[in-house]
Amino acid sequence: MQTVIPCRTAELTSASCNSIQREQPGIARFHADVTLKAVVMLALLLATVSVGWQSIAAQTFQHPGVLVSKAQLDFIKFQVANKVEPTYSAYQKAVASSFGSLTYVIQGPPSDGDIDCGPSSNPNHGCSAEDSDGAAAVTQALLWYISGNKTYAQNAINILNAYGKNLKTYTNSNAPLQAAWGSEKWPLAAEIIRYSNAGWSSSDIQTFQNMLRNVIQPMIENGSSSNGNWELSMIDGMMGIGVFNDDQTLFNKGVTFWQQRVPAYFYYHTDGSAPLPAPRGNPSWYGQTTFNSSVDGIAQETCRDFGHTEYSIAAATHAAETAHIQGQTLFESQAPRLIAALEFHTRYLLGATVPSYVCGGSVTLVRYPTFEVGYNEYHNRLQNSPPNTLSWIQQNVRAQSVPVDWHMMVFETLTHGANASGCVTTSADSTWHTAAISSEAGTFTAQFDVTPSVSPLNAVVGLSQGTQSAYTGFATMVRFNPTGDIDARNGGTYAADSTIPYSAGVNYHFRLAINVPAHTYSVFVTPSGRGELTVGTNFAFRTEQNAVTSLSSWGADTNSSITGSMQICHFNAE
Repeated sequence: MQTVIPCRTAELTSASCNSIQREQPGIARFHADVTLKAVVMLALLLATVSVGWQSIAAQTFQHPGVLVSKAQLDFIKFQVANKVEPTYSAYQKAVASSFGSLTYVIQGPPSDGDIDCGPSSNPNHGCSAEDSDGAAAVTQALLWYISGNKTYAQNAINILNAYGKNLKTYTNSNAPLQAAWGSEKWPLAAEIIRYSNAGWSSSDIQTFQNMLRNVIQPMIENGSSSNGNWELSMIDGMMGIGVFNDDQTLFNKGVTFWQQRVPAYFYYHTDGSAPLPAPRGNPSWYGQTTFNSSVDGIAQETCRDFGHTEYSIAAATHAAETAHIQGQTLFESQAPRLIAALEFHTRYLLGATVPSYVCGGSVTLVRYPTFEVGYNEYHNRLQNSPPNTLSWIQQNVRAQSVPVDWHMMVFETLTHGANASGCVTTSADSTWHTAAISSEAGTFTAQFDVTPSVSPLNAVVGLSQGTQSAYTGFATMVRFNPTGDIDARNGGTYAADSTIPYSAGVNYHFRLAINVPAHTYSVFVTPSGRGELTVGTNFAFRTEQNAVTSLSSWGADTNSSITGSMQICHFNAE
């Protein structure tokens, strides 16, 4: 059984959705006594030196370095300029949204500087306003970096200054959670603006740093004994503030808390017959009693509702992404657990029947616009293939008109729908590199970038039904041919509508319009700095593959006949 809460992910107004935004009274239990502080400090020390835990060395922070790096931002800008999907459509959605409006009106903070947040949004004195303004600051900062339009930069600066200068306190039972949500967005927007020559004055930057340090940080730096979504948002915020304020101690503490909370929040069968104990508090698993490999990836709040669980997935993956930029390997350290969490929850979001051993056979679904950051890491970087996650992203997340939830999910497809370092290199050893994609049986588009190391070369990129390791197994195929030109397979031979020479070290963006039922495809290529060229239209699938019913994998090979290599990046099919 599934209960669906049909939340609009942006500009939330319904009572049912607001009830998910705020925790109930009495949940937050903060312990400031000396005993807990001693326990926390001991845990920090043990985490740094224990065998099997990732050591945290002193470092110089990379800037911008909260959720998006300079390389990723530059890549997003390139993708938008070249209208590459899914980034380009996500950009258009951001521009058209209220959060990306060139005339955005700042909603907060309250005139008294106090954001007062009670349970179930009662009272709501500046809480929703901060959520909206934070999402707008992130969106405006991204649009500034991508477009170069100074109005976006100034809008973001105005929002950051309004809170940097006027936010004084958070009060009421949900104050720590609201501060955590703010901490997930403010450093992200501030990093982009500060390190992009946007015109933010040094004095205003210092004021904003002080607000983060003196108003928000005290609310989040000791974590929470409440439901895990609270502390995961706090962890994300700690790491973001740590980067923006160049505070190594706070960043390290966030890393350590992540290492403690994530294994205790997402179950994996190696934990045994019960979940690992929470590092702080003893939160409920809401009636879940089965713990074995059949429920790998189930979370502490899954049986509560998918909304709070998706908050936690977003916070955990966002924090891990910031850590990745700063040279940490949190994603890798919990890869089986987090991949299982992504796949487990998207399975039921996609409509699978809920068995009796999962939450007694009934879950409450909420469809928030997340999963892109985790999928980007585990598929685009680490070459895993989480099929449920990809299907859910394509069917729902990328289909949402305004994929923003206010709290921490802000246009994830724009920031992480593709990856700047999602690249593989094939050398002249005739060894195939292959990777799975979502199975396609109709018409779809495949896009990817290729950079040959030399010209001429003898190298191909193709799509196939299932994993293949021979030329005859690929239905479509583009080639950097031995005479120094680009062509493509057309039935029983290679062909091209015109001569398109290629050069060493130049990036070539390919777009393939594929019609599986008709067993045809058209190939277009855009050399760096030039317009799109047609390689061929309505080419036939390779003769040996002219009866395939679907395509579900891609492969690349550099033949050993000519010394050289090619780099393939950002392969995307949808």
